[in-house]
Amino acid sequence: MPHVQTACSVRRMGFFAVVLMVGSVLALLAPQTAAVWNDPDWDFTRHLSTKTLYYPLQTNSNRTAPPAGCHELYVNFLARHGSRAPTSDDIDNLSKLQAILDAERSKILHLNATMFGWMLKWKNPFPLALAGELDEVGEIEHYHIARRVLADYPDAFASPYVSIAYPIRTTEVPRASRSGNAFGYGLFENKGELGTCQFKPFYQYSVNKTRDLELRFFKVCPRFESRVLANATTYSEKNKVLEAYTPQIATRLSKVLNWTVSDKTVTIMFRACAFEYALNKTRDQWCSIFTKEEFLMYEYSDDLSFFYESGYGGEGLGYRIACPLLKDMVNKFDAKINFDPDYEIERAHLRFAHAETLVPFVTMMGLYNDSFQWKADSPWDRISQRQWRTSIISPFAGNFMLILYNCSAATDGGAQYRVKMLHNEKEFSLGPRCNNQMYCPYDDFKRVYLTEPLSCNFDALCDVEKVKPDAALTPDPVIITVVVGVVFAVVGIIAGFVIGWRAKEAVYLKQHYVPLK
Repeated sequence: MPHVQTACSVRRMGFFAVVLMVGSVLALLAPQTAAVWNDPDWDFTRHLSTKTLYYPLQTNSNRTAPPAGCHELYVNFLARHGSRAPTSDDIDNLSKLQAILDAERSKILHLNATMFGWMLKWKNPFPLALAGELDEVGEIEHYHIARRVLADYPDAFASPYVSIAYPIRTTEVPRASRSGNAFGYGLFENKGELGTCQFKPFYQYSVNKTRDLELRFFKVCPRFESRVLANATTYSEKNKVLEAYTPQIATRLSKVLNWTVSDKTVTIMFRACAFEYALNKTRDQWCSIFTKEEFLMYEYSDDLSFFYESGYGGEGLGYRIACPLLKDMVNKFDAKINFDPDYEIERAHLRFAHAETLVPFVTMMGLYNDSFQWKADSPWDRISQRQWRTSIISPFAGNFMLILYNCSAATDGGAQYRVKMLHNEKEFSLGPRCNNQMYCPYDDFKRVYLTEPLSCNFDALCDVEKVKPDAALTPDPVIITVVVGVVFAVVGIIAGFVIGWRAKEAVYLKQHYVPLK
């Protein structure tokens, strides 16, 4: 949005009114585009909503060091997949955009060749076969995140690799699984014997998508689908912004390009810009035709969509259904603290999922809360200062960490166990609720943050119906007896192999494993 004047009458105008005013002004401008794609004072690439490339929000040198005598005991890590190719729908639309350019070739020939010559040879750069796949850019994002995590939190990853020490869990979607692969390459490089980089092969697993309550809760909650996703009011504020502003952009671009540009084509052009930059770092093609105000408008419209779908908007169902994930993290902390033998060796649990996982989880943790219900007509002076930005909350490879510290050797008289929270590698204080301590006493953390999530009943929250067995489908008892016998025989054979393997692993651990105090 443009700079708002200080006159009270202007300051009181809502975003919706400002959109109309700016759009009207743009329609009167001479046909030209603002070259924000190479503006040294404003970086459009940080405003591409969930298509924004990853960048750490803070470096280790600027973080608060743990109190003397504290060391990392356990790491809970959650990340969105890295930069990906467009989905099939987007790729189809980009092919339609290519067809439009082909049809308007004679008009493009009369445009400024320096600014628009690229349109004459532009082709959809994304093959349908790679729809939704993790791009090399996304692989590199997660590889480097892992290298920084390893350098910043060495105690948590000091033990020799065994599968039960560093389990990696992903959704069944390939881009999430491959993101886990890329992260694992960064984490376990120089820890094995394979290749010139001495890579250590690692284990990762997925839960069936129909039962994945921790990472795909948004897909297994009927109430969320009916009351949020299928509810038109969820997206009404976003649509108000788009309906007010997109026609004005279409009018401006029609004058600039000398052919009729539809509202739908404007949206396709913007997504072409986002993906071209994310995957190819192309700034001077589709991204060159949009103004700063237009980039900010599209960012805000996406922010409104996530705000009411997975954020603080409305009744908040979209983020409360993330409670199984938080409960899982806390249960692992508790098991570590209580010396659960199943967790004696485990040092970290690393999870890779989606924006629809990360956004509600970050919301559940109370981050980026403006304590304000954002609307299409919210005042621009408030909008421009908002914390709620999906470009920051969930860029490609966006991540969240909860780190448990053992401070039994600390000399400050504080709690034995403390928790630190980071989002996109930036530390966040838990505020007055934790005496403004960056390293929050674990009991305070649980009491203040986790009362509702830890007590939530996912089935009740989501109206999950209990599946009742059909008497007509009850199998014959003889068949059951035969099947059970075969199963027990197979299990016995497998158990023999597992017991032998575990015995060998136990010998290895006794030789190499040094427990943290």
